[in-house]
Amino acid sequence: MHPVLSIPEILFQCFSSYKLDKADLCRIVRVCRTWKDVAEAFLWKYLPRLDPLLRLLPEDAWTMEAVTKDQIYHWDSGRALAYTLRRALVPGDWATFQHYGKFVQSASMNAGQSESTGFDYVRVEDQWRIVQCPPLRTVGGQAKPDAEHSPEIPVLLPHLRSLFIKADTHGTIVSDFLALLLSPTITFLDVTDVRYCWSPAYWKMVVDRCPRLETLHLSDFARTKDAAMMLSIDEFLHSLFEALSMAQCLTDTHLNISFRYSDALVLALAACPALTMLSFRMDGYNVDFPRPIVDIPCRSFQSLKVILCTRAPAQLVTAIITSGHNVPLEIIELEDCALMQDELVSLTAALRDHCDRRALTMFSLSCSSSGVIVQKEALAPLTAFGNLTSVSIKEIADAVIDVADFEDLAGCWPLLHEFTLSAKTPFPLAVVGTLARLCPRLIEISIPLDATVVPSVEGIVGVPRVGSAGEGGVAPVTLFPPDWVPIADAEEVARYLQTVFPGSSVTVDQGLDDMGDAVLKQWGDTWDRVNEITENFVPGERW
Repeated sequence: MHPVLSIPEILFQCFSSYKLDKADLCRIVRVCRTWKDVAEAFLWKYLPRLDPLLRLLPEDAWTMEAVTKDQIYHWDSGRALAYTLRRALVPGDWATFQHYGKFVQSASMNAGQSESTGFDYVRVEDQWRIVQCPPLRTVGGQAKPDAEHSPEIPVLLPHLRSLFIKADTHGTIVSDFLALLLSPTITFLDVTDVRYCWSPAYWKMVVDRCPRLETLHLSDFARTKDAAMMLSIDEFLHSLFEALSMAQCLTDTHLNISFRYSDALVLALAACPALTMLSFRMDGYNVDFPRPIVDIPCRSFQSLKVILCTRAPAQLVTAIITSGHNVPLEIIELEDCALMQDELVSLTAALRDHCDRRALTMFSLSCSSSGVIVQKEALAPLTAFGNLTSVSIKEIADAVIDVADFEDLAGCWPLLHEFTLSAKTPFPLAVVGTLARLCPRLIEISIPLDATVVPSVEGIVGVPRVGSAGEGGVAPVTLFPPDWVPIADAEEVARYLQTVFPGSSVTVDQGLDDMGDAVLKQWGDTWDRVNEITENFVPGERW
């Protein structure tokens, strides 16, 4: 072997390649000791579950036990094997575990028995056995109990940087076992579906044990109508927000949660540091939501980049936005949002007045109130955001916007890729031409149309689609009308679409069932003819 292949620095660069999977690394560690010493650090760097490392305990300490359908919830796959400790552990059992455990920088732990977590969960009985005899820290090659000789607390993975914890409604996490997982080196923590097995006191433990924690992702959308469980959920979130307020290094917090409105909870949420993504579902908002809501202190939510919410009142979302100044909001997506006519205007005006106008790239709104009619004044504040790539407004009563209004609006969105406006009254086909001319990157349009009147193509200079096609081509364009589109002349419509979208293949995808209606079937057949013409049209040919 060439001497160069024995230089650790060169081996480090070779083995760190993302193209090497675990099977490749397993082969590499068998080549020679020099390669093994470098490659095993990458082999054990990411641990998708804990049992591969736990299998390094002595063979007489564990077994793979058969798991039947009756023993696991929501499972109908027959039989499987699950890791099980079969005796109490002793300090000498941990030697090999500790050797390889020092390489682990990212690990995942499941605390439940379900189809979603599979069979790699750590059983409660095994958690207790590990807690009763944890690995001891070593000094000078000799193991010593930390409680007697060192203020440091033992940890399973001493160099851990990222920890992922997942549970379900039947999972259990033993407090002392969680403490063993929370290495002081952790900077990233991702917690999913744990509120049923997570004591409120655990959040303070996380902050105390992980002083370097920079990023926290919590995804927990458990829903319930039980009053006692609602109180437990409130306590779960209050303890989280209170603990995070004491995290000194936290710079990035993502919350994906559901909760019932309360003034105290909203104020605690506002105090949550470094909150960059807030995704929430408001339970019972139509009953419990007060008007007006609590005053949110100024300069709250200053780091917020993403708002994703379902069944939340627009008044609350507006209050969150107006509490900040120059908020770097990039995405706002409101599903099944409760709002009145004037609240839509207030929402978009709040975005214009309180958000960084260079940041916002996506605005999506789906209304739960059937009486909202979108007018130009509701969309006009969004023209302040020149970097918008997607604008979507759905589930509204109607939209009163003419071609001239579209001229004023679309001209401010040169980067727009997608535009959706699910109105009841169809827009003339000329609106498509306006959007095509003013938004050269627009490739997906979903608006109601009436193609019975086709504008003249005389004098129209189409703008080719840019920025989305890759090398050597022009991006295709798709129209997604939310309802049946009346049409008379397929050839004239196809000619118009190819003129306003030169070089692009244009497809009109209705995706609707004609339900045996003769008129709808005729329209559908005519649009199929339009698609056939545009698909076979060769740029440069004369009509």
